[in-house]
Amino acid sequence: MRGVMVDCSRNAVMSVKAIKRFVLLLEKMNYDTLLLYIEDTYEVDSEPLFGHLRGRYSKEEIREIDSFCISHGIELIPCIQTLAHLNAVFKWHEEYDRINDCNDILLVDEADTYKLIDRMFSSLADCVTSKKINIGMDEAFMMTFGRYRKKHGIGDRLEIILRHLNKVCDIAKKYGRQPMVWADMICTLAAQSSNYYDDLTVEKAKSMKGIPENVPLIYWDYAGTDYDLYTARIEKLSAFGSPVIFAGGAWGWNGFTPDNQFSIDNTKVAVKACMDNGIDDMFLTLWGDDGGECSRFALLPTLANVTGLCENKSSEQIKSDFYSITGMSYDAA
Repeated sequence: MRGVMVDCSRNAVMSVKAIKRFVLLLEKMNYDTLLLYIEDTYEVDSEPLFGHLRGRYSKEEIREIDSFCISHGIELIPCIQTLAHLNAVFKWHEEYDRINDCNDILLVDEADTYKLIDRMFSSLADCVTSKKINIGMDEAFMMTFGRYRKKHGIGDRLEIILRHLNKVCDIAKKYGRQPMVWADMICTLAAQSSNYYDDLTVEKAKSMKGIPENVPLIYWDYAGTDYDLYTARIEKLSAFGSPVIFAGGAWGWNGFTPDNQFSIDNTKVAVKACMDNGIDDMFLTLWGDDGGECSRFALLPTLANVTGLCENKSSEQIKSDFYSITGMSYDAA
């Protein structure tokens, strides 16, 4: 995979027209995958409040995007959330409070939770050709600390999240989908630390059981510039015995302007570490944490640089190709 993930949940759901324009640029830059991050901004059968007034994609619009991607050699992969990051859903208290653990987190081990997740899969399976799907589960720091604890008491949080992961993967299998999952919570709970990856040991990762077979773990790292640290974290993630996908960051989430230079500096190190350590599947995240003010198109220099590095192009060749594709100066952009 050589992909780009576009955040369409933080007040910036790209129009179908804009997505198509973006896909044409990805094709010219030799990307093969577009990941759409859609927390609740897609139509779900029997869930009229899901993405209500948020600019959600209809099922027909997703089919249109999927068809366009396929016609240009791009695989469309939906990125949804099946545990945390569902704050926009939980503002509809009367409808969803019963399956809210606390904050933005679903109540695991609850039948109605899995009924909702089933409808998510059913709706997307009806629209998207690819069998791959990102099921989220990142940054669920307060998982089990709310309604779950009142109902079930204190439990082993690693065991609980792995049980939840297996249930979601069973639903994915029902619809012929192949899930991938962000790795941070598994690493955090396995290490019993809030330090994401660094307190995890290779030995602990090797000894851990319960991750469904062939479910890729996504190692995300958006700011590292230390080659050895990337290598150490890749080694730890690989020790789980699951495929590893790397996700880097194109920094456009801190306001109206992009930080292409910082993005290029850290992804340059990340791409080398991945290539040296046998990680073939990579994608860039274009988050919109601060409200989505920065245009996704303003990050094209970072996108061009990463795919150029993957193809061992020189800096001069990357800049020349960028001008040929966009008609703009790489350095000026």
